[in-house]
Amino acid sequence: MASDYRDAKSLREKPESLVKSGVVTPRWWEVDSDELAQHVIDTGGTLRQDAGNRLAAQVRHARMYENTELDSLNGRDFTDAIVRQVVFNTGLMTLNVGATCVDTLTAKVTKNRPRPDFLTSGASWDKQIKARNLDKWCKGFFYQTQVHRKARQVFVDGCEFGTGFLHVFEREDGKLDCERVLPSEIFVDDLDGQYCNPRQMLRLKYVSRDVLTRMFPKYASEIADAGKKEKIDSPHATSEVVDNTVEVWEA
Repeated sequence: MASDYRDAKSLREKPESLVKSGVVTPRWWEVDSDELAQHVIDTGGTLRQDAGNRLAAQVRHARMYENTELDSLNGRDFTDAIVRQVVFNTGLMTLNVGATCVDTLTAKVTKNRPRPDFLTSGASWDKQIKARNLDKWCKGFFYQTQVHRKARQVFVDGCEFGTGFLHVFEREDGKLDCERVLPSEIFVDDLDGQYCNPRQMLRLKYVSRDVLTRMFPKYASEIADAGKKEKIDSPHATSEVVDNTVEVWEA
């Protein structure tokens, strides 16, 4: 008779004792707040190293859609690749069938503007008024944050890379906002996300040091010293841009 994982006997020791004894490595969300940031950075660095094949595939897919010999998905590399191809007149396809199909599908699908509606069934008058107000708020939120315009590019990313991301977050003033995220900025462990329900999803974003200081003025000194030892690997960017850019991990 085949054994089942649910038939296994549970450990008598508590997980906390196993972590302290070194048998189990603590997850970044289980460590103290003082060590949390470093654990997130270490976890993100490990996931980025393991995602080398996926990042290379994304660059290859971007080359096919953009009709450009890209070195990476960084903005400066994209500009240099276009200039290089225009000057030497090499690597350009006269008819990019893949990009034509993606653009046509995007034009047909994204012309629709879906949004959630709040409907009631047999509810009181107060509930109906609340549903109408929620519907108005949803319309205003979609208009204010330009969800449909940003979602159009996310749809293109889904056709180009296989997955598109739209990040909804809270701004400094407490209001909601959203932005398109490049698939190369999202990192998930392949085994952890095998069943489409990963326990962790990390994002890597390059942020200007000045912008980051305005967002977190309390940590201005730490931001000023961040990234001094390990600079960003972007051979086509100027030294001024590299020195003023910080890698930010979000979990």
